[in-house]
Amino acid sequence: MTGYAFTLGDTEVKNKHFFYRVIGYLLISLSVAQFVTMAVSFALQDRAFWNFLLAGAVTISVGGVLVARSGSAVQLKKRYLFLLTTLCWLSVCLFAALQLYLSFPELSVTDAWFETVSAITTTGSTVLSGLDTMPKAVLLWRAILQWIGGIGIIVMAIAILPALKIGGMKLFKTESSDISEKILPRSSSLSSSILIVYLGISLAAAVSYYAGGMSFFDAVTHAMTSAATGGFANFDASFGYFNDKPWLMWLSSVWMTLAALPFVLFVGMARGDKWVLLRDPQVKAFIAIVLTAAYCLLVIR
Repeated sequence: MTGYAFTLGDTEVKNKHFFYRVIGYLLISLSVAQFVTMAVSFALQDRAFWNFLLAGAVTISVGGVLVARSGSAVQLKKRYLFLLTTLCWLSVCLFAALQLYLSFPELSVTDAWFETVSAITTTGSTVLSGLDTMPKAVLLWRAILQWIGGIGIIVMAIAILPALKIGGMKLFKTESSDISEKILPRSSSLSSSILIVYLGISLAAAVSYYAGGMSFFDAVTHAMTSAATGGFANFDASFGYFNDKPWLMWLSSVWMTLAALPFVLFVGMARGDKWVLLRDPQVKAFIAIVLTAAYCLLVIR
């Protein structure tokens, strides 16, 4: 009987090793955020510190090993770009769930995974209860994950990948639903501009929430989840906790509406095209849907 041996070609092997590099750098970046929450946990002297330290150490170790085993950049075909996008999301969700799983012994792997996926995909559903008394470092981690999900994968795609000698804009198109034209010629310039817009909305939301009566911590975390349009809150009652301050609800509506618009159009406005936002068909349709839904809610009420 003749035996057949299956071997990977040169291109497949290079692709695999390049995937190691991208995912490795992504995990190292995630570990930075994990160590930030670890520092907050240490400052507040809550019980989550050692769990955050262990999760960060595991993440940066795995990321470092993947980078060490990685190969040089290659020209990826579109099907590999879709695979890489999926692997990036899955890897981040898996390692981000470590902190929740370690912090709550009663939490199953499934629930920890669900909470993390919900945060990073900015879905906003939660399986956690008792948020009002939960360690603030954990609440901050949930907000950071949602904030990262709102912009992080996109910025990675069009900023980190060009540094690895592969076109990040191609990966951006596999991950994003935005159909706006590319405003800037260089993807690195575009990613920087998008990040500035995202940071600007986040900062403005935090300042307005704090001025509106939220505590500093609540203002920062709710600003991050508003900018991500995910809506994670620090209380079981969600934003209803602030029912005695109805203006905060209006502010959140404004910031989430702005954050839902294509950021590249804000970049275009900053570069002198003042009406690019109003000309975009996505924006017209979105505003029409929002106004129609608001009117229907008022009528029903």
